[in-house]
Amino acid sequence: MVVKECKLYSKEKKGKIKCLACAHKCLISKGKTGVCGVRKNIKGKLILLVYGKVVSMNIDAIEKNHYMVFYLKVMLLVLEVLDVI
Repeated sequence: MVVKECKLYSKEKKGKIKCLACAHKCLISKGKTGVCGVRKNIKGKLILLVYGKVVSMNIDAIEKNHYMVFYLKVMLLVLEVLDVI
């Protein structure tokens, strides 16, 4: 598992963290997650739980993509991941 520390948070009293990534501004206790469920307070740091996880994977015909000008009749592997701060 890849661990990625969030950038948008501030440390509060009693080991709590205030997440600043969205309008909820969750106050997260140690070992708990915010409303979104993708950020967790682990040892006083806000950690992304979904960093690097593939959300969707499929094979598409290149004709559906703007690369078709260069590579006709080629299949393309498309990976999607969550892009969170």
